[in-house]
Amino acid sequence: MAHDEVVGNSLYDFIYINHEALSLYNAQLDKDGLLTHQVITKSVSDQQKNQLGASAKIISGGLENQSSVSESMQSNFDASRAMPLNVIRELNRLGLIQKDIEKAKLGQIVLFSGRLQIVDYALMASLIRPAMHMHIHEMPSKTPNDKINKKSKQAELDAFANLIEQMPKLVQFRLFDDNNSAWGTISAGNLMVHSLDFVMKHSITIPGQWHILAVLDAVPDKDDEAEIDSAALKYMTQMESGYVEAFMHLRGMMGRRLKEYGVSPLAIFRKVE
Repeated sequence: MAHDEVVGNSLYDFIYINHEALSLYNAQLDKDGLLTHQVITKSVSDQQKNQLGASAKIISGGLENQSSVSESMQSNFDASRAMPLNVIRELNRLGLIQKDIEKAKLGQIVLFSGRLQIVDYALMASLIRPAMHMHIHEMPSKTPNDKINKKSKQAELDAFANLIEQMPKLVQFRLFDDNNSAWGTISAGNLMVHSLDFVMKHSITIPGQWHILAVLDAVPDKDDEAEIDSAALKYMTQMESGYVEAFMHLRGMMGRRLKEYGVSPLAIFRKVE
């Protein structure tokens, strides 16, 4: 599908909308600010003429009576529902959407299409121990060797569960094609459906061609190493250095891959065929 078609007049299925960010864009694009309510008034008028007349050979005369009736109808609309798509169309009209992520600069709004993957770490943290207990319960424990294996597995899964429970409760996504991948996190409150819905319906990816409108925050790192601002290191304390080192390790475990783009999503959607 051509990217121009994505932001044209079509029907879309949105699974994520960042209303707060799009509202701020809308307020900047519209000189009157953010439109939240729209009223349309229609008026219909009807005019009727009645004519009375008299005639004779010598005189003639007449009387005309005119009456009019008008009726008005007022319709109220919640403009906030149309706001996201209106903003996307206006951004596209103004040429503010970069449709080639490889040519985009940091801070630009990009439109990227591909296959979608969503992982909810909060959901994982809430389910890890019940799932772990079910798995341990199903393990054989008849022989001494079985009991040793079961105890060892219990300790291994406990350590993994502790790690998952201590991790930030993020909902992260990855949109990718055969050449590029864009990674980011999303607010669960802005999802149109519960994240559990994706897990219960699909496997690794959510089928279909998905599109993301997002702000580009990070580009792939060069030479398979994360770029470090050497000037910043001069001003960091020992504690701050430890903080950065710890989170660089955490990023390697559950964050953006070195060869991925990093984005802050405004909307995730697909076209309704």
